[in-house]
Amino acid sequence: MIIHATKKALPLFSYLTPSKDVDEAKIHSNQNPLNSWHANYFNVNRKKMLLLVNDASLYTILIPDVNATRKKELDKLISEALKIQLKTDDFLTSLTDPYLEQLGEIEVATGYNRKVTSTSNHFILMLENYIFEERKALSPTKLASWLNEVPVSSLKHVYPFRELKAWLSGEEKPISNEGLLVNGKVKIDKTWDDFSVWQEKSNKVECEELDPMTLEQDYIRHSENLVNGFITYLEKEENLSNKVVRRHADNASVFMDFLMFSVLYTPLGDGTDLTIYFYWLIDKGIVMSDYGFNGQIAALKKFYQFLYYVNEIDAQELKERKENIRDSKEIIFDLLI
Repeated sequence: MIIHATKKALPLFSYLTPSKDVDEAKIHSNQNPLNSWHANYFNVNRKKMLLLVNDASLYTILIPDVNATRKKELDKLISEALKIQLKTDDFLTSLTDPYLEQLGEIEVATGYNRKVTSTSNHFILMLENYIFEERKALSPTKLASWLNEVPVSSLKHVYPFRELKAWLSGEEKPISNEGLLVNGKVKIDKTWDDFSVWQEKSNKVECEELDPMTLEQDYIRHSENLVNGFITYLEKEENLSNKVVRRHADNASVFMDFLMFSVLYTPLGDGTDLTIYFYWLIDKGIVMSDYGFNGQIAALKKFYQFLYYVNEIDAQELKERKENIRDSKEIIFDLLI
């Protein structure tokens, strides 16, 4: 069993075994989300209430009053809380016993799955509001049961307790090893062209040795393949929601279109390309608000992080592009003021 704790919650797990390799822990959790949980805590009457959310199902358990003494036996408290919660929520022992037996020793790693972390933060907010409104002592088990019946749109079976039943019964399966590398990185097949190819074509267009109209279809194919790789990175490495992935991908597609219209073709310019791009976005009415502009910037930062991830640029180039983004933003803001 792997518990991925937030930075805030990590001190509560100081007596448990830390994962030897963070990347390996992440791979294991991606392949076996049923055995992986994300942890955070909130305060109830000045006492820490630990919240654990299962990666596969978003099923939740709560451990109250985790103080300096009780955290020494946190592994036992978690094991007992999970058994009690499953029994309270009327799970068949024929499903839960095999699951509990194979969990093994708890190891602790840092949190990484943004979907689960976002859900846990939302659950904490719900609990804080509920406890404040009720103004009375409530059983952690009953509170967790309440959360496990909250509909979650991202779940196939809508409710966390139903999602967990589907996993325990074998209806839902963990992903295969395919698509994950031993070094902890998601496998992203390179189906786009080398940027050097398009840099050469850009130079020839500039020298009027090539007609840009003859390159359009090849560039569109190259651009679509690059954005598809970006989508895979956002989904499998960044673990972003479908909505956020789509927004970043759409913004990246706009950037790639700009590179075609301006016959620059490659996203590895000297910085002036980004200044021109930001101005183009505003001039064409593609961006009409601070929210839209900041969305473009966020997408570009993710996009260049992706290029670094797939070894298209090195660490120094990534740093320079982030500086280019910042500087270009300031230039455009100065022009608009």
